Formats: sequence, C-alpha cells, structure tokens
Amino acid sequence: MEGEETSGRHLYTFFQVVVEWRAVDANEVFTVTEGILGGLARHLEPILPDEGRGAGERLAGLRSGPYPRISFAEALTLAGRGSREPQNTDLTHEEERILTEKFTSPFWIHRYPLGVRDSLYQQGEDGLQETYDLMLPAGHGELATGGLRPKDANEIAEQSRLLGGEPNRVYAEWKKRSGIQTAGFGLGLERLVRHIAGADSVLDLLAAHDSGPNRRIGSGRQ
Repeated sequence: MEGEETSGRHLYTFFQVVVEWRAVDANEVFTVTEGILGGLARHLEPILPDEGRGAGERLAGLRSGPYPRISFAEALTLAGRGSREPQNTDLTHEEERILTEKFTSPFWIHRYPLGVRDSLYQQGEDGLQETYDLMLPAGHGELATGGLRPKDANEIAEQSRLLGGEPNRVYAEWKKRSGIQTAGFGLGLERLVRHIAGADSVLDLLAAHDSGPNRRIGSGRQ
C-alpha cells in the first residue's frame, strides 16, 4: 500500500496472526483481544528489559483494557479532517499518525460507513458496518483489523454489488446453509513487536529465529 515502504511496520516477509471464531457481538471481539494482549504484556513484563525506552509504559498500555473505543466519524474529527472533506475514505498515513499520538494506550476504531473497506462485513440498522481496527498509540498505527461477517446470504450479495464485485456464491450458499455467525481479525505480528520494543522501524530489530532475508535486513541496521 502507498507509504508502507517507509512506515517501518513490515519486514521483507509479512507475518499476520489470523483469529476467527463464532461471535455475534463486536464487544466480545474487543474483550477477547484485550485479554490476549494483556496476557502477553503480563508475560513479558518480568523478562523484557526497559533500558530507558519506555517498554514498561507500553506494556502497561496493553494491560489497560478495556481500551477506548471511538467511531470512524470520531476518528476523522480527531485526526483533523474537515466536515467538507470526504467522510467515506480511510485514514491517510498522516491522519493515522496524528490520531494515534493522541492516545497512550491501544484503542479501537469501529462503525465504518459502507465503502471505506473493500471487504464484506455485517451492516447495522444505521447503515454502518461492524468492522474495526485496533490502533497502537504514539504514532505506531494499526495493529489489527477485522469485523463481524455478513449476517446472511442476501447481505453478502448486496454488499458485493455495492462494492462493484461479483458475489461469492460459495460463501453465500455456505452462509445460507449453516447460519453460522463469525467474527475475527488479522493482527500484524511485526507491528506488535516493533511497538513493544519501542523501535522506530521493525527493521531495527533482529529476528533471532530467522536465518533468511529478514535477519539480514535487520542486522544491517542494528
């Protein structure tokens, strides 16, 4: 994506933890995710050296659930986008940086208008989608993104049409047949490591388990 090559958030190979389970409420996703990250922070606290880089403060932020939750409209306002500017396009990298510097802990952005995302999510009665981003503070940006999946085959077909694509008939037929409601997210592993370490770029870190190109890239910037 535009700007990613200078964002410091990715290695040569992208690592993502994908979580999906039966869920009908975004609040359940928020609570479960906050529990996972809080547990990770508690595990790392006794073994991660602070060395004056604020690791303790960042781990405390991960433990601080429930994280703040703001709507996409509120996020645009906090990021400085004017009311006369487009309200249905995603945050730019600069807006994202401005927004995340206003928080000292991770926070959620949810309730997106249709058209901001190019994926299918459950749509509320107000027309907003039940999709969400988990953001990191201090300018470190997005950590995870996901949402509640469409509630039925008709919603899959209608959203596909509105987004200019053909409906996934296999997905729609499975949804109609099973009636299973799921939710989930993809979490950027190197983004999390970068944040916990307090690095400007994930390339400043060495991946001790990796003997491939990721280790060589990191070693040149250590």
